[in-house]
This record gives sequence, structure tokens and C-alpha cells, in this order.
Amino acid sequence: MLQRKSCECEMAEIIDHEGSSHLYCNARHRGHRVEALSESSGVYFDKPRLAPRLVEPCHGGCQGSVIGFPAPEQDTQTWLLFTHPTNKRTRKDLGVYLNRSPLHTSGWDRPWIVHSGPSGYSDLAYIEDTEHFACLMECGENSELEQIAFVSFPLSDVMQTVDEKGNTFYEENAMQVILPSTFRFMVQGLSYLAGTRRDQFNDNVIVKCLLQNIVVQTQNTSSMQMCVQYGNNNYS
Repeated sequence: MLQRKSCECEMAEIIDHEGSSHLYCNARHRGHRVEALSESSGVYFDKPRLAPRLVEPCHGGCQGSVIGFPAPEQDTQTWLLFTHPTNKRTRKDLGVYLNRSPLHTSGWDRPWIVHSGPSGYSDLAYIEDTEHFACLMECGENSELEQIAFVSFPLSDVMQTVDEKGNTFYEENAMQVILPSTFRFMVQGLSYLAGTRRDQFNDNVIVKCLLQNIVVQTQNTSSMQMCVQYGNNNYS
């Protein structure tokens, strides 16, 4: 499929304004992400293209997460959201990118920064009942492997006015959320696997189950963040 050297592909379905389905692929690559579309439900993909606005950090890039969701406007039925470190040199400053024209590589907006500092792998989920997005991300003060943080936010936060650099921050207003005891074992396992056995860990089922339950219990909160420290039993 992809002639360019790439890995850690993410897929999302795009429904255009005519109701036709397209399978979107976003993959890790040196320098910039690569994208490809399939009109045959994944049997064949077109030639991959570099996404100039989705930069990769040096030394091989980083994993990113993409998700499709119902568009609030009628030009297309699906928009895309993508999370990934935004720094070109190192894994730093995790950003949320919005694409309102997902069939075009130039459709990506400037990133909205959800963590200023070291950051790495992430996983997105869309919570339909609350119309919020949920994200688990590796982050920290000195290394992206210090903790796994959970953040929930509405689309309006991503679409809010950005500063002259294209960045907006809300960490100061984020509320710390303590995990319910029933989910602590899941997060402890997730922390271990993400830090040591990521290559063998299919996180989608566990992560999205975790995100769904956390958001259900905190659905009245517009934006929130919780952190899970590695190597100890303190999960607040």
C-alpha cells in the first residue's frame, strides 16, 4: 500500500457530503505524517501523500491518534481530529489538530496544545452522549514517560481563537480527576504496557473502555485532566 517507509497507521472513516464512504489512513513517517485514502473499504489505497502541516519529531517520529466524528456543519458529514507532538525536534507539546475538509491534506488547522512539555503516544475517543473528546497521553515535566494523563474537552475548545503562534492553552483551568478504584488496575496495567511492551499492546479496547467510563462519571465537566504516575500506587 504505502511505498514510503511508514508505521503505526491510524484509520478513520470519512463520510462526504454525498454520503459516500472513504477510509482514511494516517501513518508515522520521517519529517511529516503520510496520508492515504481508499474508496474500496481498504482493499486498495491511493498513492500516499505527505501532510505538510503534520510534522514529526526527529529520530523517527512518534505515534499519533486520529478519529472521525459527526461534523457540526453540512459541507461534509465527517471531520477529523488528530493528536500528536507538535515540536519538530523532539517529542514535546502535544497538540490537537482539526481537519474540516478531511479529503484534503491542506485541511488541517494549526494545533491546539493540550500539554506544554514532553509528550509522546496518545489515544483519542469521541463520546457521543456528551459530545466531548477524551484523550490518554504520555507526558511529564522532564520525560514523556513520567505519567499517563487523561484529558476531556469539547470541540468548541479546539475551535476557539488561537494566539499569534497558533497555540492556545487550558492546562491552568484543567481539573484533576481521581480514577474510580474499579479502574485503577486497568490503568496500572496500561501504564506498564505503554512503558515497556508497547509493541505488543493493542490498546484500543482497554483505552476506549476506560475513556467511556471516566467521561460518563464526569459528564458535567467541560474540561478535565487526571494523571497516572508510573512506578507507584498514587493515581491522582
